[in-house]
Amino acid sequence: MLYSESLPPDARLRLKDGKIVEEIGLDDGVTALQQLGLIKVA
Repeated sequence: MLYSESLPPDARLRLKDGKIVEEIGLDDGVTALQQLGLIKVA
């Protein structure tokens, strides 16, 4: 789970139907990979 305090100040997430569709200012894309089922949450 991401908390606003842990995001860089210029980071933005765009959501559609409760899923992240765009990550601005984030380099790793872990949340998107989790939603696609490419990686699992530990």
